[in-house]
Amino acid sequence: GQAVLGARDMEWLWPQIVEIARGHHCIAGGDTDCAQANTAMFIAGGFISKDVPHTLAALCRAMGVCKTLVAYECGAMGPGKDCAYENVMVKAIRGIPVSMEGRTSACAHMSLCGNVAAAVCDLWANEAIEYHQLFGGTTSAVFAEMLGYEAAAMNASLELGYQKEYQASLIYSDRYRSPQGFVLCPDIAWKIGKAVVENNQSFYSRGRAAALTCGRLMLGDPLLRFTAFEKESLEGYMKELEALPDEEDDFIDLCLGKYRKVKGFQPASYGL
Repeated sequence: GQAVLGARDMEWLWPQIVEIARGHHCIAGGDTDCAQANTAMFIAGGFISKDVPHTLAALCRAMGVCKTLVAYECGAMGPGKDCAYENVMVKAIRGIPVSMEGRTSACAHMSLCGNVAAAVCDLWANEAIEYHQLFGGTTSAVFAEMLGYEAAAMNASLELGYQKEYQASLIYSDRYRSPQGFVLCPDIAWKIGKAVVENNQSFYSRGRAAALTCGRLMLGDPLLRFTAFEKESLEGYMKELEALPDEEDDFIDLCLGKYRKVKGFQPASYGL
């Protein structure tokens, strides 16, 4: 859904968006794997619900880069869309400017990676918020003020020459809070991006390499702690990923029987 079909959706859609943007003298920005990676993050639910393990959400984030990346391969120039937390990995690959969101987006979802998300941002944004009246004003006004404080602190760190220290604080505060924060740390994101570039034979090979690299990095750091549920789930996912075929055509053949049962799915629409 992310690397194979999702990337093909992007490959069909984004040349059209780029053409429209250029026709109106506009810059085509970027996209997000909101439908899959952010859904996994939302269902993982911070410390609240844990309906799926955070290790699964982390793997989905890594695979999400393979879908989001296609927009830039089709001519998008950035900044990357703010809800694409995988932009850290996209930036490692493409070097584009990225908009990010994080801690003040708790109004929309729990994430456990709200600080580290700001570590390599070029723009800092917020999420949608349900309209209510608070003591301080409307919800949109209150969260806009909070966002303003954060942007001011970031700009002040640049003006004072403390940007590296500020960045290090953002990274360290989330690095071992959860697997989702861990995979967004710049050094980890760079390694996942490197695996994508080195396995560029197909959309599938990129996605599988991203997930396998992500899983191995999580399991390989003794300071990253898991619940029993998260650890057992991750080990099970890794066994499944390692058992998958190397070639995209073989993987597609493996999946088509199951996917044909999905209402509305037409393999021919994807050239399959």
